[in-house]
Amino acid sequence: QRLISGLGSVGIGYKNWANIEFTARNDWDSRLAKSLYSIFYPGVNGALVLSDAIPALKKNDILSYLKLKGAYNITGNVTIGAYRLESTLSPAGSYPYGSVASYTVSNTILNPLIEPETVESFETGVEMNFWNNRISAEATYYHQNNNRQVVNVNISQSTGFTAANLNAARFNNKGFEFDLRLTPALKFGKFNWNISGNLSINDSKVLEIYPGLDELPIGNNTYAIKGYPAFVFKLTDWLRDEQGRVIVDPISGYPKQNPTPGIFGRNAPKYIAGFNTDFNYAGLSLKLVAEYRSGNYIYNSVGASYAFAGIDRLSGTNGRQRFVVPNSVYLQDGKYVQNKDVVLINNQYDFLQADNFTTTRTNYYTSAAFWKLREVVLSYEFPATLMAKTKAIKKASVSLIARNVLMLRPETNWWTDPEFSNTTGNSIGTSTISQSPPTRLLGFTVNLTF
Repeated sequence: QRLISGLGSVGIGYKNWANIEFTARNDWDSRLAKSLYSIFYPGVNGALVLSDAIPALKKNDILSYLKLKGAYNITGNVTIGAYRLESTLSPAGSYPYGSVASYTVSNTILNPLIEPETVESFETGVEMNFWNNRISAEATYYHQNNNRQVVNVNISQSTGFTAANLNAARFNNKGFEFDLRLTPALKFGKFNWNISGNLSINDSKVLEIYPGLDELPIGNNTYAIKGYPAFVFKLTDWLRDEQGRVIVDPISGYPKQNPTPGIFGRNAPKYIAGFNTDFNYAGLSLKLVAEYRSGNYIYNSVGASYAFAGIDRLSGTNGRQRFVVPNSVYLQDGKYVQNKDVVLINNQYDFLQADNFTTTRTNYYTSAAFWKLREVVLSYEFPATLMAKTKAIKKASVSLIARNVLMLRPETNWWTDPEFSNTTGNSIGTSTISQSPPTRLLGFTVNLTF
């Protein structure tokens, strides 16, 4: 494959407080058809430093800096590999007979006129500093349109293929980002305390899938569904009444499984907040980094595997004795009544008899929210006067480091770290027994300057 690019920019400034820049880039990518080799995407960004432009703000004792900014650009992205326009043959053993080797094509039919994905983005924001830059704040709004996304669309197997590679999905992302820094938040003598934090709020919506399609499987029980965030879960649930109560059999007490999977929450976080703080005193420093994420969900498939073996927490419900399914109803005389006395005919949720519990995936569907203390660093820099006595070492410091120190998550998620998934990309949000467990790192560093 070969990629050739041409790019350029023109910037115009006025008295250092007004600036605008125009950019343009053109790519010629051999992975595309010759008629589609060329990809052009322009951009423009500008900024106004009002604290320099307005005389009344130049000598302001409170507001030290005020800047307005904005940008608009289009970017192109080729996500296919080489030789992905036409079907190619590859050797396959045991076809068509025994150990005789032959050649076969992929189960995905390729599109010779596939187009590059494009992202059209717009953002605007403001930067402010107060009290001689002691407090810095920044706020940004952004909006992105993701067009012509390249995805595999399932097709009838009667065609000889199972999927087609197409420009299918179109969705947008929009949100806000906020940053706040206090440098220093507190200072007296040799003591300094700095604080910084950030918050991002991101929302998305699938605008279009493909003519005639309203949803598209992404993998790991996640789907792109028109009108919903990108991307959401589709999971098997219990059959419920209009009030959301679980419907059970009036004889056995077992819940009834809904034959139609339902649409549930998103797999990517909507809210991300970060917090950083560091303390410094006479060469000794302590740095803490924490993060919060929420607004997304996880399917803990690992729990279903544990339940099959009878070692999951749910397996021991009510001490493995018979009980009434919580918040359940059953049909009596044509209407649903609250279940207060129909207990399970067995002392478990039908784990082994019909496997209904482990295949009802909402039993393992929980919030993926968490608070994490991501990093703690305790450092000490030896005094310069002490290093001068060595006549060889100019600077020396030692640090103790801990990462992934502490995690707090909802009580409903007792299985694992929701940030770890069995895959990456768009189909995140599922944990299995096959993935590696989260790790904690403890260590130290010694830095010497000669």
